[in-house]
Amino acid sequence: MPVLDVGCGTGVLSASLAATSPRVLGMDPSAKSIAIARRESTALSNLEFECATVEDWSALHAGECFPVAVLNMVLMDVPDLSKAMKALANVRAVRQVVATFTHPAFWPRYWGYDKLPEFDYSREFAVVSQFRTAAKDYGHLTTHYHRPLENYLSAARRVGFAIANVAELRGTEDSRDFPYPRFIGLELRR
Repeated sequence: MPVLDVGCGTGVLSASLAATSPRVLGMDPSAKSIAIARRESTALSNLEFECATVEDWSALHAGECFPVAVLNMVLMDVPDLSKAMKALANVRAVRQVVATFTHPAFWPRYWGYDKLPEFDYSREFAVVSQFRTAAKDYGHLTTHYHRPLENYLSAARRVGFAIANVAELRGTEDSRDFPYPRFIGLELRR
């Protein structure tokens, strides 16, 4: 079935999804990322990209048919989680959402900001830090939002999604290096 890839970045996951879906639309607010995605996926006729936030896109395309929405490492990056979830719910045909995001209980420990005096697990706040992955430090600042797990689940429920599955996901490192899950996988259904 058609898939909406929200926060698709440079389109790597979108291209993988296009291998099994009749139509994939990747969207991202970064014009640079969308330009790369378009350049790298010209051979895939069932894959398209738009430069937009989910809020802007859904305001113009609420009647589009995308039964599945994927949000891979996106929810912790949107400034207003409630607005983003409401926009996703406004897309009439979205019945299933698959999302991954940083584990709010263990990500602060992984990156070390749980030691900051202003850290409070129960409070939502912006975290500005160096953008890096387990494999590489990219050398520029990025912002994500620490939110208690309850905020994600409540935002989904408020707009009519039910929690179908929750999984705590590990990173690629040896469990002796970091014994806790770093990510959450969430399946929502309407």
